[in-house]
Amino acid sequence: MNQGYDRAGGASAGRTMARRFRPAAAALAASALLLGCAAGAPDRFYTLAEPGGAAAAGPGEPARQPGDPAPGSIAVGPVAVPEIVDRPQLVVLRGGQQVAVLESRRWAQSLPADIAARIADELSRLLPGRRVYPDTDPADRPPGRAVLRIELRVERFETITVTPPRIADDIAWTLRCAAAAAPAGGPDGYLRLRETAEPGGSDDIGALVAAHGRALAAAGRAIAASIAARGSACLPDRPGDAAAVR
Repeated sequence: MNQGYDRAGGASAGRTMARRFRPAAAALAASALLLGCAAGAPDRFYTLAEPGGAAAAGPGEPARQPGDPAPGSIAVGPVAVPEIVDRPQLVVLRGGQQVAVLESRRWAQSLPADIAARIADELSRLLPGRRVYPDTDPADRPPGRAVLRIELRVERFETITVTPPRIADDIAWTLRCAAAAAPAGGPDGYLRLRETAEPGGSDDIGALVAAHGRALAAAGRAIAASIAARGSACLPDRPGDAAAVR
């Protein structure tokens, strides 16, 4: 009798405990799911832009207005990049011909758009009085605005993590001037850029991204020299002196 009573009581107590812990188990499972989602999410985003760059206008310098660039503006784009790096994640080269796609390290915007923005920032600084804007999306292209379009072809964009950490960028550009005939043959300029990541800090990938930014700034200076070599036929002194190029 007592044994039978104990078994029934134990079964009843077990059912009570199961009902009591069921909400807690559900909450624990939900927490584990949320933690799992968070663990797979990217935790760092990067940009090639220089902090406080020329996107913010300096004294006497008009700000870039990508949405409605004024007549006489300079458009940077389209930008072609190697297929292997044309993705949201950063791609790095490791030893032994190994390529790694870093799921937790991503670009803040598309890589072509970020490259165009960095080049536009550098040209804004070097060509005061001109509005320079990145223009990589034909769907958003304002008609009849720019007198000069800079087309970029990035043939190499390598982020190398083996010692010493470094980058290798090969960039070609073509100037399409509304007031001049279309260039025949090859591009107007080509640069092979090599930068070593600056030591220090806890973010090695960030140092490599900064090295890419310095290389693009050098490309911007070379592009500005190409524009100057074309003279007023490519970039007239008065914005209204030339038709627009699409």
